[in-house]
Amino acid sequence: MPTATHIDRLRGLALFVAIVWSIALAFLVLDTVTYRLIDWGYRSAIISDEYGMPTPSGEAVATCAAHVQNSTAISSTALTRQQARLLAWKMGTGFGFAVALERAGAIDGAKRQEAVNEISPLSEVLLVPIPIPPPSGPSAGAIPEYGQFIEDDHACTSAFLAHRYGLPVSHLYKLGGLTGFAVVYRTVCPQCGALFVPQVRRHAKEAGLPEESWRPFTQTPPNDESAEGRQEKAMGALQVIDNWLRERAK
Repeated sequence: MPTATHIDRLRGLALFVAIVWSIALAFLVLDTVTYRLIDWGYRSAIISDEYGMPTPSGEAVATCAAHVQNSTAISSTALTRQQARLLAWKMGTGFGFAVALERAGAIDGAKRQEAVNEISPLSEVLLVPIPIPPPSGPSAGAIPEYGQFIEDDHACTSAFLAHRYGLPVSHLYKLGGLTGFAVVYRTVCPQCGALFVPQVRRHAKEAGLPEESWRPFTQTPPNDESAEGRQEKAMGALQVIDNWLRERAK
């Protein structure tokens, strides 16, 4: 039978847990409000994109530069520049989908790897390394971590695309990775807002896309519709870019 001292300890522990959770929830609320304010600043261009652009680590840049420089000669490709742009974009979106679905809990790590393997034919045609996904598992910072992950280019996919086809193709791959990821979160987490706005804007501009094709990804997703409606709009926004690239790849 519990003693008075034991009960007092339990009460003290419960009070401690309650205090900790109240502090944690306060920080979560503050973090959400701060994120939305910053997101609004980027979307309205009050805050410069330069402040929101993740910077690839010096080690990552040096590693990819060395890999590109030391790569053995490979056979030439019959792809036109416009075809390479379309394929790089599709490889990026497929990669972004796979990572986001696992992060959102829709698939497990094994299914994610299967999804990543499906874009392997694209990397083979482009003659570049297949993207390597981040470690599996839940993460409180999944969204900003992924934005940084895309810029760090762990498999040097982007670096090889830039080397073989030029920087605009590399930017399209990164844009695809970001918007493919964003489509999932615009569907399941509209309250997360518009994701990767500075990155989307920069890579889209550097890739030479017209603003009307990518602008929806810098705007807040609708929060008053069904998940199906949000998914339809998000996929429709993605299809606009796809159609623009496909038309020019003919």
